[in-house]
Amino acid sequence: MRVPALAAVALLVAVMNANGQLGYKERREATDIFYSTLYLRTDVPTNRSVDPFLEISPGGFSWEKSVAKDQAKKRSVYWPFRPNDWVKWGKPTYHRDTIEVWFQGERDELKVTFVGIRTLSDFKQAFDRVFSRVPLQDEYKDAPETLRKAIADRQLTEGMTTQQASCVVGTPLKVERTKQAAGDVVIWYPRQTTGDPRRGRATTTGLPAKVTFVNDRLTAMEK
Repeated sequence: MRVPALAAVALLVAVMNANGQLGYKERREATDIFYSTLYLRTDVPTNRSVDPFLEISPGGFSWEKSVAKDQAKKRSVYWPFRPNDWVKWGKPTYHRDTIEVWFQGERDELKVTFVGIRTLSDFKQAFDRVFSRVPLQDEYKDAPETLRKAIADRQLTEGMTTQQASCVVGTPLKVERTKQAAGDVVIWYPRQTTGDPRRGRATTTGLPAKVTFVNDRLTAMEK
């Protein structure tokens, strides 16, 4: 006896979920999200081979593990992608709980890897850590226009929270945390250059060398 089509699809989805991977409908929904214009929340590395250095999971994201796997590739790594850069036309490849996605980017091609994706909730949680569906300044519709313009222009301004400043800086090279009489102090050391070995030159980010936050408000910047 033939199994009705809808029942067969439901059975396939159940089996795929039981094996720790997205089902058919979940993959379709994820693919629809990828096949649109998205905006990065952080800076992202790549290399001549466009290897997927950025690894994204529901718990966070990292590029250190991927870069450390191959020292030769490590030497060719550069950082062409900055926060608020757009990427589009994502082409995902699904394999169990892993999704590898190729994007056409504003500055270069980009590949990223999602890991530990067993449910659609896992995917959305991981996705939101690195991507936005709108330019980052548009996530602050109720904020003063001066703040929105600063984010759009990739400029830091005093009074920004760390979350707002991350829309400009991305992930700092180093973070220091201390407690002082004024309160909780966080110091960021932003990335200063983005080298591109294919063009034989480096460009500057224009960011301060040191940024200080007190009680989650930007209070000082040093060149």
